[in-house]
Amino acid sequence: PIIAVDNFAKGMLTGAMDPSSKWFKIFVNTKNKNRLYYDDSSIKSFCETITNLYADILTSSNFYRIMIPMLKDFARYGLSLMYVEKEFENVAIFKQIPLGTFKISKNFKRSVRKKRKYTYSYYKR
Repeated sequence: PIIAVDNFAKGMLTGAMDPSSKWFKIFVNTKNKNRLYYDDSSIKSFCETITNLYADILTSSNFYRIMIPMLKDFARYGLSLMYVEKEFENVAIFKQIPLGTFKISKNFKRSVRKKRKYTYSYYKR
């Protein structure tokens, strides 16, 4: 089982979110059938700029390093939780929240409510 978990995590990282390729894209939703905005070149250019900015942020942050342990937890338990903290304008800090330190429940409408039991604190030097 340990080899399967490792293979799953490494396969998902390289296959689904490879740092050397563009594995995500920000775009305008076309389900609203409003082609006026979708076909606008300035909106397409803006979406492309934001996609490149997010890719740079993920690359310059610890996102890809933290994804292996997160994907291993996902392979074992079907669940993993991440906390994102802004460090600079172009860098974010991603932290894995340990399993067992939070609870996810559903309200009367059967929609998910996240209850956090963990405490997170830090200090700046």
